[in-house]
Amino acid sequence: MTTYIDFGSHVVRYLENGAVFQEPSLIADDADSCKVLGFGDHAEQLSLNPELALTLSRPLIRKEYPDMALLPMLRYFRAKMRGSDFVFVLPDFVDEAGQQNLRETLQRAGFTHVRFTPILQTLHRYSPENLLLIHCGARRTHLGIAVGGEQKISRSLLWGGNSIDTAIKNAVRQKDQLQIGSQSLRLLKKSLSDVSTRMVRGVDALSGLPRNAELRLADYHGTVLDEFAILGETVRSCLPHYTGGHIKITGGMANCKLLLDYLRQELKLFVVRDPHPELALLHAMEADQ
Repeated sequence: MTTYIDFGSHVVRYLENGAVFQEPSLIADDADSCKVLGFGDHAEQLSLNPELALTLSRPLIRKEYPDMALLPMLRYFRAKMRGSDFVFVLPDFVDEAGQQNLRETLQRAGFTHVRFTPILQTLHRYSPENLLLIHCGARRTHLGIAVGGEQKISRSLLWGGNSIDTAIKNAVRQKDQLQIGSQSLRLLKKSLSDVSTRMVRGVDALSGLPRNAELRLADYHGTVLDEFAILGETVRSCLPHYTGGHIKITGGMANCKLLLDYLRQELKLFVVRDPHPELALLHAMEADQ
């Protein structure tokens, strides 16, 4: 059985027999002994226990191979997968040496019969021809145009959901003297274009005590739009090579309505969102075989 795998910086997703499984790419260590206490869903559950002193890490954010911090987590996920053949999605810019390093790391973790498939080429085969495809991940965004089955342009931008998260967290700390966690951050991002205010909980940056705060979301639109402009400039650099008028966006950031509105208004192009943007890569991998 073939297993299709997308090791994302924040979430590991894999597809087996038409069923999608996902867990956070998270490791929980004891803060004092550095002993590993859990991976994936278990690590996330442990992080909710206020009595535990934990160090949480996401080794896939670095995306450097071989990386010994990855091995225990990779073995954890391998134990859950039933397949004997494995197809991994791979950024288009990774060269042969990088692929070999990754292959050796995966084999040490127990993955055999490994194949790689490039992100943009795979998504293009799963999408209509002659459109500008944008895949926004947590750490990196890929942009490409394919015509007649051939990749005409391919760009990779070190920008993604993490960039937006960092910008919002810094702005909230500066404007409202509040440090927010991942749950409040997700709530803010989801609400940016829908409501005028949002109540969130965080830690006061001055006293260090927890408190609630009602944030005016309009105060953060400028911060987010500045981040979107980084992507906008890269998209503009692709347009001279593009005769169509459509953009298709996949990946987690495709769920951000404010980003879609920005691309439509700033670039005057027709922007469509994949119906299941986080799963687009997995379904494209399966359809490509």
